Amino acid sequence: VWLGFRGDGGLVRFDGRRFTALTVADGLPGPNVEKVFQDREGTLWAPTDGGLARLTARPLVSYSTRDGLEHDNSYVVYADRRGDVWIAGSPGLTRYRDHRFEPMSAAFGLERQFVNAIFEDRDGGLWLGLLDGSARRIANGRVTVIPAAAGTALRAIYQGDGPEVWLGGRNGLARYVDGVATPIADGYPGGEVHVLHESRDGALWIGTNAGVVGYRDGRFTQFGEANGITGQPIVRAIHEDADGTLWFGTYDSGS
Repeated sequence: VWLGFRGDGGLVRFDGRRFTALTVADGLPGPNVEKVFQDREGTLWAPTDGGLARLTARPLVSYSTRDGLEHDNSYVVYADRRGDVWIAGSPGLTRYRDHRFEPMSAAFGLERQFVNAIFEDRDGGLWLGLLDGSARRIANGRVTVIPAAAGTALRAIYQGDGPEVWLGGRNGLARYVDGVATPIADGYPGGEVHVLHESRDGALWIGTNAGVVGYRDGRFTQFGEANGITGQPIVRAIHEDADGTLWFGTYDSGS
């Protein structure tokens, strides 16, 4: 399991027994690791405030604007089904294809936009969540604008087996169906959304400012300090390991 930390914590690997850290001294381009992403080839990507780190079986490799990134302050990394890797910066959007970085903000009308989330839906449409709360869906060269429905800072986008696309932002959760985004009020306990994850048993897990919310069979269930999520219950990352164990990464409180 790989963990990203802010405040000089760097990139940390837990092998089930020991923690091993990679920091700026080991070649990490910046001390603050916002997220960690592993693509289908097993390559680990870590966006930092000083550039992008790429970790393979070979030593750590770092990239910056000198290599084609639109901005050194990288925030999100996502690989689509074609194999393209998308890197969101502050601001900027870069595509990594055929071993080359390509700036993409101008092509999609995203100049000076901060992209908080990237997700590919079942039909191959690429979704981008923006700081102003709106979303963009890019498909077949066409850009569709989805107005904000979950407040500003759209940080999480997900589509499961159902028809809806879930949107999570500063004001909570919204559902996008048939071209319309609708805020969720009935049953949702509230809270700013940071991450969405579907576990293998089909449950949707929502990381919020007040712990974790589970959604199953049409019902929401709140989990917080009473359920063992200690410290500041701001859940910013969710991961399911090979054993089916769910890991929750919290702000300033570890996992």
